[in-house]
Amino acid sequence: MKKIMKSKLVQVILLALTVIGFYFAYQAYRRHELTQFVMWSPRAKIASYEFMDDNKAVAIDWDRESELKEAEEAKKYDNRIKVELSTATNGERFIVRQSYKLKSATYKYWILEEDAVPYLKSNIPEQGEYWLLDVYDTKDGTIKQKTYDVFQMVREYNKDYIPRRFRGYKFYLYTEQGKTYLPISMDTGQQPESKTENGLIDIEEGKIIAAIPSDKTSKELYNKEETTEHKDNFEDILNQHDRLSNQNFTLVLSDFFLNKSVSNGQFSSLADKYPKVFSILKSGPSSRLYFLGKEDVRFKISLLKLVLPEGTNIFKDITIPAASSKDGQEHLVQSEEEFLQYYKSSTEEE
Repeated sequence: MKKIMKSKLVQVILLALTVIGFYFAYQAYRRHELTQFVMWSPRAKIASYEFMDDNKAVAIDWDRESELKEAEEAKKYDNRIKVELSTATNGERFIVRQSYKLKSATYKYWILEEDAVPYLKSNIPEQGEYWLLDVYDTKDGTIKQKTYDVFQMVREYNKDYIPRRFRGYKFYLYTEQGKTYLPISMDTGQQPESKTENGLIDIEEGKIIAAIPSDKTSKELYNKEETTEHKDNFEDILNQHDRLSNQNFTLVLSDFFLNKSVSNGQFSSLADKYPKVFSILKSGPSSRLYFLGKEDVRFKISLLKLVLPEGTNIFKDITIPAASSKDGQEHLVQSEEEFLQYYKSSTEEE
């Protein structure tokens, strides 16, 4: 009897050791698989969306949890790994998101050289790598998606070029003659003598071009954003005067979101007027409201009135820059009425 018990105990111990061995082997394998990739921007998918007020804006609930968990797990194994939670950029009609999973860096993001990782040296992705642009067309109150491979677009433009990043700190879209373009930076990849090249992605065609019909290049458009030619829009002016800080929401670059998840009892005015939109936005920063079409400042103000404390005057002592005023002069205003009297929205520029 004792021999039988001893034999069973040995079997149990061997089984336990085998299970433990498999567990650690799997963990080592998983760590190796995940830490191959040094730059992550997890891809998001639309879980739900809702248009509002004749398609002046659309609320979108983004889902990227599955890949985000993998990215965060990879960073736990190796702190050199860069995880970027890329947000979407939107224009009058299109919403664009980039996502990637790369085994080498497209730019230097580390401070200490001991934390350096290899630079991207090829426009052909290795196994498991991707760099994508998801383009969402909001025309006619629906959302239609196209996906472009950044590596492929660059190869088709010039087989010797390597993608680096999308130009402009605002990751902005530019529209001319009904076409929409996104600036992109590329280079020859021959460090340290690499030559930087700039291009423009035709959002509808998924092709890179050197210049738009007016002969403006990517560099010229970027420089315009940095000069006095750039017109501050409604939210730019409010944020420059610190009028929306200390609120439970953010409005920036035609993009609105709640700073954290909220309950049904909060933002009751917004919930009452736009229940479906609120049901999307209440989950917090992962859900966004994108303003579409030409700037409708009255619509933006009406939205702010639903989320600001009643009686709040965000226009007191606001200065409208000359480039953003109807008469080309700078104006100090004290009320919504004065602001609307002098501010020139994009619909009034035509």
